[in-house]
Amino acid sequence: MAAALAGAARRAPAYRAAALKALQEALQSFAALPGVAGGAVWEAVAAALLPAAAQPPAAQAAKDEDEDAPPPPPPAADSLRCLAAGWAALSQAEADAHGPAFAAALAAALQPDRDWAVRGAAVEAAAALAKRPPAAGLPPALGVALLGAAGEPRAAAVRAAAIELLGGMAEAGAVDREALAAALVKAEAADANGGVRAAAARALERLRAAAGAAPME
Repeated sequence: MAAALAGAARRAPAYRAAALKALQEALQSFAALPGVAGGAVWEAVAAALLPAAAQPPAAQAAKDEDEDAPPPPPPAADSLRCLAAGWAALSQAEADAHGPAFAAALAAALQPDRDWAVRGAAVEAAAALAKRPPAAGLPPALGVALLGAAGEPRAAAVRAAAIELLGGMAEAGAVDREALAAALVKAEAADANGGVRAAAARALERLRAAAGAAPME
């Protein structure tokens, strides 16, 4: 893992991509092993990759073009996939400790100025966070950012994944249900992609079921 993190800091893009792929596979293996010190692994990975995941694209592009500058940060999308893999190994106490920083990085990576592939990886990572959320719950800013990703115009797969995740978050009360309902009705009626329309219909069913058990916020 240390070698992969070192490789992710190299300048050559192909080297960085290969190192992060190896790191993601290693983290997935660690998460499946009993007794792994998930918190220690997460801290090492997060120290290297959380800043890269949240960094604005203009800053990374400037560093890529300047040969005299230090090597650029690891690619954001690959970093997010590694972070998602590492999150699965955390205990509840560790999730409570590290959840706010992870959620803040994801909200930054979901902003409209990010590449659609970065937003897609951020949705995947948010799904990992939602499976093991901090006891205090997911912050509202993450739900707002995911609602924005549900309207990603460049990639239907990102829209569908964000909508599916938001449906589950609404059941848990982790997103503004009225804002989500409006977005889902619009997507079900007007999205050009059939998969997105179907995802919106499923999420609406979940939202209505949740609203039947608790008042809409």
